[in-house]
Amino acid sequence: MDRRAKIFLALAALCGLATTGIARNVIEQQATPIATVPVLMAAEELPLGMATSAAPTRVAQWPRALAPDGVLANAAALQGRVLARTIAAGEPILASALLPEGKGAGMDAVIGAEMRAVSVKVDQVIGVAGFLQPGSRVDVFATRKHSSGSGEERVHESRSRAVLENVRVLAVDERVVRNEGGPDEEIKVVTLEIESAEVAGLATAEQGGRIKLALRGQGDDEETARGVQMLLGTDVHEVRF
Repeated sequence: MDRRAKIFLALAALCGLATTGIARNVIEQQATPIATVPVLMAAEELPLGMATSAAPTRVAQWPRALAPDGVLANAAALQGRVLARTIAAGEPILASALLPEGKGAGMDAVIGAEMRAVSVKVDQVIGVAGFLQPGSRVDVFATRKHSSGSGEERVHESRSRAVLENVRVLAVDERVVRNEGGPDEEIKVVTLEIESAEVAGLATAEQGGRIKLALRGQGDDEETARGVQMLLGTDVHEVRF
């Protein structure tokens, strides 16, 4: 065997040893068990205000590093408690999602002091209808239609004004209204938590026009300047006050 062949065989042997070592390390790493913890999850959607003693839940094992802070480990922690917000199916149940011990079930259990729960028919959730859910924060707008002039000079206007800002959504519901002689109408009813002094104003706004909601981002508590938006044909004018 010449010198070149010996060198080639030696290199091949070294490569084989290196490959074997790498493979052994990979196998050992895969064989190392990952630390897990039990995570209590909702088996179906659990509505805000629900008594959780008999809530449908399931327990899954999650990697410890991925388990959220404050997550419950078993259904025993739900005994005698009430949900402070709606929990989606498959969502981990956190201690922060429960009202303090001793609170009763129902919508009245989640309403703050000096606050009222008011349901309104919503014409539109501006741009994000599918993302509105209990716990969301919204601004409430009332839109009315006005007409002026006559004949060819008649002008139709829609005016929108901010009625309430930074309002918490308590519940979202869709209902079908039967219309005699016409197609059924699907409407969205949203329950809002507002101050007692604001109830009359919201009722007046709903009676006089259509209610629209604008969804706020998480942590956005800033109140903006209120104004009137006037739509004249294709032109939009903003009037501040």
